[in-house]
Amino acid sequence: MNDMVLAIDGSISMTPELVDCINAISDFRVPKKWQFDPTGVEISWLTPGLASWLKGLVDRHHQLNNWLTKERPPSFWLTGFFNPQGFLTAMKQEVTRCHKAEQWSLDEVDYKTDVLKDIIPGDDGRIEGKQINPMNEGVLIHGLYLEGAQWHKNDKRFEE
Repeated sequence: MNDMVLAIDGSISMTPELVDCINAISDFRVPKKWQFDPTGVEISWLTPGLASWLKGLVDRHHQLNNWLTKERPPSFWLTGFFNPQGFLTAMKQEVTRCHKAEQWSLDEVDYKTDVLKDIIPGDDGRIEGKQINPMNEGVLIHGLYLEGAQWHKNDKRFEE
C-alpha cells in the first residue's frame, strides 16, 4: 500500500493514514498501522507508549535472533512471543514426535508445570550469564506475571 499520493500538478502529498502515523510518533504513541492489519486484526503487542513498544521490539528481536543465529535457548521468554499459544502447541508437537515409537497423539500430551526458583529478573527476558539446565523433554519458560495472586515459594502454591 502506497502512503504517498501524486497530485495532478506533480506534487506529492501524504495520505491521512501517513499523517496519523506521523502525529502518533510525534506524540510518543504507537501508530495504529503498526498494531493492526487493514481488517482490524491485532498483529502486534499493545503497549501504551512508543518507547515501551520499541523496547519490546528490540527484546523480541534479541530472543529470536539469538535462537536463530546461536542456539536454542534453555528457557524461553514466553511473553516475548507474538503468539505464545502457538509456541506451546509447537512444543507439544515436538514432544509427540519424540514419542513416535509409542504412537502418542497431540491430544494425549498434557502440560505439566513446575515452578522453579526465580532466576531471571527483569522484564526483557534476557538470560545471558544465567546457569539454566535445559529440559530433557519440553521447555522452560520465564517472564510470566500474576494478577490478583502471589506465589508462595515454600509451599509452592498460589495465595490471594
